[in-house]
Amino acid sequence: MKINALKKKSRTYAPSLTAWKEGQSFTQSIVETMREPFLVLDGDLRVLMCNSNFLKVFHVILEETEGERIYDLGNRQWDIPRLRTLLEEIIPKKNSIEAFEVEHDFPVIGKKTMLLNARMVSHVDKNFSGILLAFEDITETRKQELLLIQAKEEAEQANRLKDKFVALVAHDLRGPLGAIMGFLSILGSEKDYHLSEKYEYFLKLMVDSSEKMLLIIDDILALSRLKTGMIVPNLCLINAYDVIENVLLLIEPLAANKKITITNEVPDDLRFYADIALFGVVIQNLLSNAVKFCRAGDRIAIVKGSKEGVVLEVHDSGIGISKNRMLNLFRLEKKSSTIGTSGEFGTGYGLPFSLDIMKAHGGNLTVESTIGEGSNFFIHLPKMKHCELVEEISPVYRK
Repeated sequence: MKINALKKKSRTYAPSLTAWKEGQSFTQSIVETMREPFLVLDGDLRVLMCNSNFLKVFHVILEETEGERIYDLGNRQWDIPRLRTLLEEIIPKKNSIEAFEVEHDFPVIGKKTMLLNARMVSHVDKNFSGILLAFEDITETRKQELLLIQAKEEAEQANRLKDKFVALVAHDLRGPLGAIMGFLSILGSEKDYHLSEKYEYFLKLMVDSSEKMLLIIDDILALSRLKTGMIVPNLCLINAYDVIENVLLLIEPLAANKKITITNEVPDDLRFYADIALFGVVIQNLLSNAVKFCRAGDRIAIVKGSKEGVVLEVHDSGIGISKNRMLNLFRLEKKSSTIGTSGEFGTGYGLPFSLDIMKAHGGNLTVESTIGEGSNFFIHLPKMKHCELVEEISPVYRK
């Protein structure tokens, strides 16, 4: 029903008003219970009724409101293009609409953002048709939303600046520290000068401390590069078995020293898309972590994923991880590194870095563990669409 049809049913304002007022007392009581400003309009968009909240919120009086066309109210402050669209185009077609947002700068109450709910009503017997119109002021809600968005953007900018600052400091520290380590190594290997047992011990402490510090700096640099976008995954179709075998060349000597067995139980034809270098870092971190917390005689196994979205799993029969420690295991701001079963030192950055790598792939890294029984780490990757499955094996691991 178009607006012209409404006008035919309500040729003059007086009959509509008379028909409406027959039940006005009861209707007015209902309207007055509404917290939001509320109007009843006839077919000519004249105000048949309003509640006291409408008068209060918009600073108008009853005598200048009832009987007036809505566009003429308050020196035509309601002559709003989006309101015209709602009342003259949308409502006649749809009969009702909810949460129609209108923003307007009112002369008295200032700029407001409102949600309008509107519904057409009619009473054939009493020759009445019109529109019910409710207003909800969401100005403060929108302001808070904008403040939250602004605060989020400022926090993200501050975080980016922090990451860049940390990366610069770590980079500047690495050079001098490397030089110190070099001189300490020369001093320790110098045969013309014999150091006493006491000073040899001090020298060893300095070398060990420098190596640990260099390891921390390298981890911080890697994390910063990933977070600042300097490291972006270069996806290609990789052979998981081959990636693991190459990592085991580095890890197996460490495991052998602790009499720990590592087995690669992944099918040799398992392939998926990942950055071959970054994915290798994740595997290396997980296996190094497993070796660190395994005892002599324990076992570590890398297997194909058994859950939806999981491509690989790393199982170990080590000492396990407590529930409290698991809460912060992947949180960079909560350093969770502990000493290994043979006194191994760790920076605490390996697992957070691995999680960031997997998230950069669109995946995830999760863990399950039981104290005294071991841990299971799960590497998640998203499914690739059929059109993305192109045969592109990285030449480094091509058989």
